[in-house]
Amino acid sequence: MTAPPTFSDGVVVHATDLNFLLNPPACMVQQNTAQAAIPASTYTPITFDAESYDPYNLHSTSTNTSRVNIGLVLGWWHVSGCVSWATNATGNTRRCILGINGTFVNGSQILVSPAPQIVSAPLPGIFVQSTVNTDYIELQGWHDATASVATLVSGTYRSYLAARYLAAA
Repeated sequence: MTAPPTFSDGVVVHATDLNFLLNPPACMVQQNTAQAAIPASTYTPITFDAESYDPYNLHSTSTNTSRVNIGLVLGWWHVSGCVSWATNATGNTRRCILGINGTFVNGSQILVSPAPQIVSAPLPGIFVQSTVNTDYIELQGWHDATASVATLVSGTYRSYLAARYLAAA
């Protein structure tokens, strides 16, 4: 599916069209296993090994696990996410940023400082547009510690990425 259904007067509406409208494409992926060794001063895609919700198969837990394929349905998407960082005694800043096809989305970077303790860098909701069927989004993390820092999976702390289809472009 690459385009949402459209309707005009006199056209018969099919159940699949109504199902699309009542249950639009959406996906929420999360980490159930921490991602070890994210290098310092390098934007690194966050990988996700679990799906909380993914009825349209926008994410794979075996291939390109950092990606959510929003190109399966072209148009506008609402995206949010969070990188949860483990404790590290060095460095002062933790970041997360959203990318489409590896290119950062303007206005999507979140910076948390000071941050040597457990910290989550939340990405509030942002709208992005998919224009080709190969478009994908990724959440990337960055830190300035002197050594690698892992993500955190503990209790309610865990990194996640969520996307919900809004409308045709």
